[in-house]
Amino acid sequence: MRTLGLIGLALVMACGDAAEEMERAQQRAHAAEQRAKVAEKLAAEAYDRVTQLNRDLETMGEKVAAAVDAVVAAQNDADRASAKAKLESLRKEKTTMEARFAEARAAAAQAQRKKGATLSQECLNNPLAKGCN
Repeated sequence: MRTLGLIGLALVMACGDAAEEMERAQQRAHAAEQRAKVAEKLAAEAYDRVTQLNRDLETMGEKVAAAVDAVVAAQNDADRASAKAKLESLRKEKTTMEARFAEARAAAAQAQRKKGATLSQECLNNPLAKGCN
């Protein structure tokens, strides 16, 4: 009789430990899900920034091409000097934009890596299921 009581007590304690562990696992899963959502948002923002900088860079390329045309079309030394100064200014600005674009692209790639991969519950339950690589 005493043995049955001890076995019953051990079972109750084991169930309590399992329930606590389950609760901790759910809390960790929830925290991971929240981190993934934040990472996804940051990755999307970084991608949008890269896209906008790419558009700006294309526009700047068009401005530089127009400035080159202005230098070629200049009729006198004063016009040439003015056009060359503008061209040089645009080239410097374009170089700065290219650096910002490269930084933004690197930040977007890093945000994408931090986002990580998410697995569906089906893949977690059965890694060999169709679509789970």
